[in-house]
Amino acid sequence: MSKKFIVALVAVCLLVFGCTGGESITAPNDEIDTNLFDVYQTNDFAIGYPKGWKLKDDFTSDLTQATEVAFISHVKEFFFTPTVSVSMREVTPGVKTLDFAKVVMAQNEKSLLNFNLVESADFALPNVDASVLHTFQGKVQPEGDLVEYFQTYAISDTKAFIITGAHDPNGDPLLAERLVETLQNFRVR
Repeated sequence: MSKKFIVALVAVCLLVFGCTGGESITAPNDEIDTNLFDVYQTNDFAIGYPKGWKLKDDFTSDLTQATEVAFISHVKEFFFTPTVSVSMREVTPGVKTLDFAKVVMAQNEKSLLNFNLVESADFALPNVDASVLHTFQGKVQPEGDLVEYFQTYAISDTKAFIITGAHDPNGDPLLAERLVETLQNFRVR
């Protein structure tokens, strides 16, 4: 897959759905709390997303073909509606999740204007060798607003997943918590 295509794909995913050392964040367990979250499942993964959020899985653009699903908040912040998206890419066997995360973050840094890595933290996901939660900010376009992203990664065999939450950095902190909780609810199958 060409670097230009991957950079364009990451930029489009960040636009449409719309982290130096830190503390460790651990997924609570293998079960998703269905009292708070609805569950979306495929043969490759499952993810719990907040009840009441809209599900979108019918993408028509060629650039968003790697995007498997997105979840859109029912609450709009000042200029942005919080979202979570799951993208999938094919990788060669043996690629480690943390190595994949470095490549994706380098692409994020190149594709976003005013890029700022806010924090990186160890992030445990069930059935994943290791992962990290990156919190970063940036703009997709010069005249656009600054967006804050939470992003984590998972690899299963030759499938690599990028799970991204996006919101207004000046928005409701509770919505930001919901985004991180949704990322914690990602499970490879």
